[in-house]
Amino acid sequence: MTTGVKELLLSLHQHLKLSATFAYGLLAAFNLLAKIRYQYHQIQASALMRGQVYHFWQPGLYLRIIITALNWSGDLAEAMTSQGFSEGQKRTEFLVDPLPKWQWFLAGCLIILYCWAAFFLRPW
Repeated sequence: MTTGVKELLLSLHQHLKLSATFAYGLLAAFNLLAKIRYQYHQIQASALMRGQVYHFWQPGLYLRIIITALNWSGDLAEAMTSQGFSEGQKRTEFLVDPLPKWQWFLAGCLIILYCWAAFFLRPW
């Protein structure tokens, strides 16, 4: 993709009126992926120090990751609340991304052209 996850989610929030809670929740989940990957390696290393081996198919490994992620989600919810983020409240936009009308027109024409081609040309 040429657009990062943050830019894509913020654009969807502004232009398609995606819920702010949903957009920022997805953004937080994508930001936690790197931490989860690090936690996976840390859990495996700590198990090796105790003489245990966790393979990727063992549920004990995933149980520990899920417990850690639940702890992080509680911390994230508390941080969002302390920053004044609440459901349904109006938020100010730091970065306004204008979408010109010709881009809406182009997207609509491409969708109509695709539907026409799928219905009349029948590529299958």
